[in-house]
This record gives sequence, structure tokens and C-alpha cells, in this order.
Amino acid sequence: MLPTWRLQDRTNKMKMAAAYCPIENTDWVVILIATGEADLTKRLPTSSRDEIGDVVNGFNSFSEKLQTIIGDVKHSKEDLVVAVNEITGNIESLERMIVSQGKIVTEASSAVNMSMDKMSGSFETLRANSQDGFSKQQSVNDKVKEIETQSQMLQEANASLHKYSLKPLIRLRIQKL
Repeated sequence: MLPTWRLQDRTNKMKMAAAYCPIENTDWVVILIATGEADLTKRLPTSSRDEIGDVVNGFNSFSEKLQTIIGDVKHSKEDLVVAVNEITGNIESLERMIVSQGKIVTEASSAVNMSMDKMSGSFETLRANSQDGFSKQQSVNDKVKEIETQSQMLQEANASLHKYSLKPLIRLRIQKL
């Protein structure tokens, strides 16, 4: 049989070991958290209602809060990935629209250039035709003046002829009567 003091010493050691066991567990979990290997869904068991129990309960509260924060960060990351994918899709859609608009502008520019070339050719033809028309009009005007002049001369000649040729005829008629 053990002496009383030894029995008491052994009982105290067991009580101390039982009391310090949650602290050792807490120490181990802190090391796991630091290395990124901890399971934050697990909590340390505690049965004591002393300072050590308070430390373990505080650590359990800390673990729960850390689990919530990490869950929020994961959720935020997922939301961010969704947002980034949506933005990327929008950018790609805008890029396709810009390329499409660029093609349309290029085609429209080409059509405008062709129309301008046709209009330039039409204006050149119109200028040449108007110059030709102006020359012909000038020629016609010159001919009309020439005809007017000749007509005036013929009228004067006719009047002269009429004046001189009718008088003898009239006299002749009068004499015959």
C-alpha cells in the first residue's frame, strides 16, 4: 500500500492532468489552425467550469467565429468568381459587337467611297455635257442671230422689191382700165 502522501500526490497529478488536457488539446488545435490543417467544424470538449473551461469555451467561440468568417470569404470568393465570369462574358460580347460594328463601318465606308467615285464620275460627265450644251447653245444663238440678220435683210429686200415692183403693175392695171 502507498503512503498517504504518495496517494495524494498521485491524485493531484491526475487532477492536474485532467485539468490541463483541454489546454493541451487547445494548443494542438491552434497549431493545426496555424498550418491550415484544422477542422473548424470540430469543438473542444469541456466539462470544467473553472478558468481552464473558460479558456476552452473562449477558444471554441473563436473557432466558430473563424469558421463563419472563412465561410463568408469562400462565399464572397464564389460571388466574385461569378461576377468576374459575368464581366468577362460582357467584355467578350462587347468585343464581338465592336468587331461587328467595325466591319459595318468598313463596309459603309467602302460603299460611301464607291458612291463618291460614281458621283465624281457623274459630275465630270455632267460638267462635260454642260460645256458641250453651252457650246451648242452658243452655236444655236449665233445661227439665230445670223438668221435674224438675214431675215431682216430679206424683209428689207422684199419691201424694196414690193415697193418698186407693185407700182408699175398698178400703173399697168390702171392703164388697162
